[in-house]
Amino acid sequence: MAPPTPSSPAGQRRCGKTEREWFHILVNPEDHYADLPVARGLAQSYLDDTRARLARGAPVLPAGLAPFPWSPERFAERLERLYADDLAAGNAYRPADDAVYTTRARVLERLRQRAPFHQTDGCWLRGVAGVASGPLSDVEAVLLRILYEELGEGDAAKNHAALYTSMLATWGIHLPPVTSAAYAHDARFLDSAFSLPVFQLAVSLFPRAFLPEILGMTLYLEWTVPTCLPMVKRMVRHGLDPLFFRVHLGTDNVDTGHGLLARVRPHFAHTPAVSASP
Repeated sequence: MAPPTPSSPAGQRRCGKTEREWFHILVNPEDHYADLPVARGLAQSYLDDTRARLARGAPVLPAGLAPFPWSPERFAERLERLYADDLAAGNAYRPADDAVYTTRARVLERLRQRAPFHQTDGCWLRGVAGVASGPLSDVEAVLLRILYEELGEGDAAKNHAALYTSMLATWGIHLPPVTSAAYAHDARFLDSAFSLPVFQLAVSLFPRAFLPEILGMTLYLEWTVPTCLPMVKRMVRHGLDPLFFRVHLGTDNVDTGHGLLARVRPHFAHTPAVSASP
């Protein structure tokens, strides 16, 4: 479910700090007002790095993620192809044939490394609530509805981040509170575990400046829900309850859930033109 995002090599600093340090700052923004102006440059640095890497031809994007000449018809065709490809791959996946996740311990370690991403689920939309003062636009209304459901619709037990936290605890993975410095500096995490959440947290603070990116992340994260299928299958194989991922298969589905909302409601007239390539 995670979009490709450039990660910093271990220990490398972005805008003067490591990604671990930025994670702690960005999940506690009101305690770090002095750092927030720099956070806009931090968000932009990820985008600039990605553009530079693409210009050099690395990484080579899958065909479904490559730029394309914009039209409503091409956009719809692209979405249908992406979903069909992800669904086919998910259905074809056989955990018994997986050469990496061969043991329960390996699956659990994967789940631990994904914790900074999943324990901040929905964070890329948090800034939308701050700009939605006065009458809502259609775009803001859709994004706020998705955020509301990500946060549990007012029920703490349904909060997606809480679901993931409870799931980890069930299997004996106990982590410090997400907002604590101990969490950001927990040696059990790889440095790269913080790359994507830091990018999302930074972008979320500037929802007007990064509206195209927020719409794109929403569409990607909600539309590609079939990519949960392999994790569901490998968890079942190793005797783990995949409730968190089953919830996403339900709430993010393209027929009635977030996937449908993300597909039918982005108004690209409000965003810069999609990059065109032959």
